Amino acid sequence: MPVRYRLGAPRVLLLLLPLIIKLPFIIGWLDINPLLIHSGLNRFVAPGLLSRYTPYPSIDPNVGFTSQALGRRAALDVLAGQVPWWNPFEGVGTPLAGEMQSAALFPLTWLMAFPDGQLYEHLAFQIIAGLSTYELLLMLKVGRWPAFTGAVVFEFNGVFAWLANAVINPVPFLPMMLLGVEIAADRARGHHPGRGLWISAGLAASLYAGFPEVAYLNGLLAGAWTLLRLFTMPAAAVAWRFAAKIAVSGLAGVAIAAPVLVAFFDFLPQAELAGHAGAGFVNTYLDPGYLALTEVPYLLGGIFNGPVSFWGRVGGYAGCSLLALATAGVFGARQRRLRVLLAAWVAVALGLTFGAPGASFLISSLPGFSIIALYRYLPASWLICLCVLAAMALDDLRTSGRRWPLVVASAALLVSLAASVWVLVEMHLPILSNDIALYSTALEAAFVAAVVSATALPRLAPSCRAAALAAVVMCESLAWFTVPLLSAPRGGAIDHASVQFLKTNLGLGRIATLGPMAPNYGSYFGIAEVNHNDVPVPWAWITYIKRHLDPSADPILFIGSKEFDPSASPPLENFLKHRDAYAAIGVRYLLSPPDISVREDAGLKPVFESSVMRIFELPHPAPYLFAPGCTLDVTSRESVVAECAAPSELRRLELAMPGWTATINGGKVPIRQTAEIFQAVPLGSGRSTIRFSFVPPFMGWAYVTAIIGIMLTFADTFFRRFCRRDQPFSFDEGRRRTE
Repeated sequence: MPVRYRLGAPRVLLLLLPLIIKLPFIIGWLDINPLLIHSGLNRFVAPGLLSRYTPYPSIDPNVGFTSQALGRRAALDVLAGQVPWWNPFEGVGTPLAGEMQSAALFPLTWLMAFPDGQLYEHLAFQIIAGLSTYELLLMLKVGRWPAFTGAVVFEFNGVFAWLANAVINPVPFLPMMLLGVEIAADRARGHHPGRGLWISAGLAASLYAGFPEVAYLNGLLAGAWTLLRLFTMPAAAVAWRFAAKIAVSGLAGVAIAAPVLVAFFDFLPQAELAGHAGAGFVNTYLDPGYLALTEVPYLLGGIFNGPVSFWGRVGGYAGCSLLALATAGVFGARQRRLRVLLAAWVAVALGLTFGAPGASFLISSLPGFSIIALYRYLPASWLICLCVLAAMALDDLRTSGRRWPLVVASAALLVSLAASVWVLVEMHLPILSNDIALYSTALEAAFVAAVVSATALPRLAPSCRAAALAAVVMCESLAWFTVPLLSAPRGGAIDHASVQFLKTNLGLGRIATLGPMAPNYGSYFGIAEVNHNDVPVPWAWITYIKRHLDPSADPILFIGSKEFDPSASPPLENFLKHRDAYAAIGVRYLLSPPDISVREDAGLKPVFESSVMRIFELPHPAPYLFAPGCTLDVTSRESVVAECAAPSELRRLELAMPGWTATINGGKVPIRQTAEIFQAVPLGSGRSTIRFSFVPPFMGWAYVTAIIGIMLTFADTFFRRFCRRDQPFSFDEGRRRTE
């Protein structure tokens, strides 16, 4: 029998709300495209509705440098019929899928082949998050409208509001995995087989989504939730059935993700990881004074209106109403153990974020924590905990009418808020120093007053009290989500003339930049750019940069326009000092800001100028492909036909890494490493057709593993069709039990 699924008003609203909130971007009234802000190609940017503030609708500029620029490169490769294993347009070539932040193998990333693809990808994330949370809450026997409230709050959570780079990609799949755990537990208790689809799909999607740190932390919460369900099963036989379902579904999810995992773990040993290695984050926290901004997110103003030390690290917020309801939710009797687990997770996560006593010991002891920026990547997990607890609190109030948990929670909130604001004042931070801070804090005060009033009124019917509190927490969530969007630009213009000049004249050569065309955006346009802003980065390329191009270069920020060593030469001076080394790796053009002048004896020829950049040509750049004594007919970076009068060697200015193979006239030939990091293959006399290709090692086994994982998921999902005693599953089952 088919799965029964009724759409219903809550699900329809969860589908429509993100579209309504982001309608100004869909119709083009506002423009959230990072290309306008982060590409270094904008001729002008029209300010948004908050015109006096810098147009930063999200915190992390990697929404442009990695998510958009590299994601679009992957999408264009897929549309061209290529698996996006390699990116020839960053540095001197680098793994694309193995880099992970590009989310190259993640299907929603492929939307970026379209002009506003990232907008629709993020809308899809919100809708998946909202619907998955709603179904999870129904499975927890929460009523439809309390479940809808929790789903709306997570659909517009503080991570989605403040971050837009690859950090958010795995977030929608956390409630999906938790839903899968609940379904597996429910079916184990009812002696029903199968139904591991949501665990397998959520886990595989989290891994393909391109941010392994967030996927790992979310997976830990899912693991803790699973253990709770395992140890509370009514009988040993039921526990074994549940454990088997989880094991099969989890293994299937990991197996499906084998291609991206193999690409990632193949790249890691050859990559520079910067702070994501050793004990880089053991003693790095947010200042405890910033806890107030978890409650009142815009107390210091909009994004980057306040201290950079806060905005450069924070990963999300909660809001007062959500915290109050979640605190009340801890005191409920139903699902008691789960509530304690969720509250404990929130407490530990916030302790690790703000450096509570013992945080350093935990970070040093728990696997992987010392190389993860927990303050940035934990919020999604503690926010889903708050949303579940808040929905449970509303359901408790609706069904039992007990007010005392809300009274306790409101009092705790007021005390916490007063203490947090006092700490901020003691830190001498500019509280309420601008319009955003003033108006948003006044609105937050209104939300707090509404929560306290709905709690204090003695004669209010329980259902009305619950409805009022639900309205407050949803309005708060939507309001704070909207604030960054209002600073998005109304539009602008990109310097397409410069891009077109480069695409027309560059050929297989490369560019270097001193600012215009920000690093990685060469990948966006299909222009080979030696600069990068990325992690991980091949360590061989970093070593080469240090030796030959820029001794003071930052390993992950080789961006040309900014140096991190105070004693280093200015970028232009450094480039001129190493001009011949740049030419030796195929750099044909230097891009500089229009206000930078290059002296006539520098050996650089001006060839193009616009309002955004000046383009200079280097003398005698090395060709991308070269074979002494041979005539080359180059059809692409991967294919060339050589006519040689005598045996020779074809040299290719592409980074040599395990996974590269070459064929000559269909036969495989070895690739020799030359000039420290590049490739060379031997050529015989006569005509030779040479083709290069890159596939991460062991990928054949990864494909087989993925196929097995898909088959296992398919068999587990549809096994119930062949089992007579199995009953059809319905997402509305949780709702029917409560109404």
